[in-house]
Amino acid sequence: MQSRIVIAGIILYSCSFLFKFGASNHSLAIAGLIAISLILHSLCTKGLRLSNKVVLAFLVYVLFSSWQAIKPISLLGGVRLPYYAWLPIFMIFVYALMYSSIKKEAIQAIPCIVWVGFIASCYCLLQYLGIDQPMLDSGRVDNSFVLSHNVTAWFGHPVYAGCSIAMIIPLAIKIRKWFMLPFFVLAVLATKSDMAIGSMVCSLAALPFLVNKHMAFIGIALLLVICSLLFINRDKIKVNDNGRFETWSNMVSDIRNPIAFNDYDKKFGLFGRGLGSFKYMFHIEHPQGGYQKLQAHNEYLQVLYELGVIGLGFGVLMLGINIFGGNDIYIKSSLICVCLSALGIYVWQLGFTQFLTVFLLGLNKKD
Repeated sequence: MQSRIVIAGIILYSCSFLFKFGASNHSLAIAGLIAISLILHSLCTKGLRLSNKVVLAFLVYVLFSSWQAIKPISLLGGVRLPYYAWLPIFMIFVYALMYSSIKKEAIQAIPCIVWVGFIASCYCLLQYLGIDQPMLDSGRVDNSFVLSHNVTAWFGHPVYAGCSIAMIIPLAIKIRKWFMLPFFVLAVLATKSDMAIGSMVCSLAALPFLVNKHMAFIGIALLLVICSLLFINRDKIKVNDNGRFETWSNMVSDIRNPIAFNDYDKKFGLFGRGLGSFKYMFHIEHPQGGYQKLQAHNEYLQVLYELGVIGLGFGVLMLGINIFGGNDIYIKSSLICVCLSALGIYVWQLGFTQFLTVFLLGLNKKD
């Protein structure tokens, strides 16, 4: 039954372009609806138990971090939380419960996810060739500086489309849909997204090193060598960051210093400025600089900004335990892909990749 719920939700999301939802808040609402449906199904059948101690500790910490954040308002009989924290807190609790509710039989939904990705890939290739539907234009970016701005499928942006499709490629390999692979790869290339292409290449290259611990150690050693070479030759490497580096530099400065636009003299580096605060604070402190003021375009730095050093530690720990604790190398590769994409795009603030990440983490967890 869980697989049917996931299949229905994925199909609903892929059809959302008919209603011009694109990558808007509507897609987040669809993802939340699927997650709540899975939770209710679990409650009505075998029950639901949140037993992962790391996840439980993180949920408590999120409440504490948001409580200690600046500019609180009194709600619900004296509970003091910033107004912008309620929605992300609610979604974190929903996804934590969904993660706990996922059973191994839900893996039957993967073929549907792969087919939806294949259709999206074909659609991207058609768009790359200039074949599209005019009714979809309002749901897509029209910025001329965005490369392949018309190659979006139903994701609303070429970068979102590229990262989403790249994440599905290891799942296609898992179910042996070899004929789909050229379409997936060409579609990601057609988006011209450096993050999507890089994440795709790295996650596929990681597959041989996920077989066992010995190969994993070899892979880590090679990764360290590659990173060292890149660091040594960093002055020779030219990267088009679209202003991200400036934003990230300002974020690190903000984390280490008091709030610039307020009379507070305390720092928030340890516990963070509160969940959801980046969207409402960063552009006030930096009205002129940065590429994008509402998202950091680096999920790890945004977690560091909002939840502090401890929050980032929790996040990395949970990802590491759940990615490398399971035995399915293809799910691991898919999760590695989205984790790499998170270094340059806000994949965990988008409905499809947000839901799919939690779903795969739930499949990969140890019962």
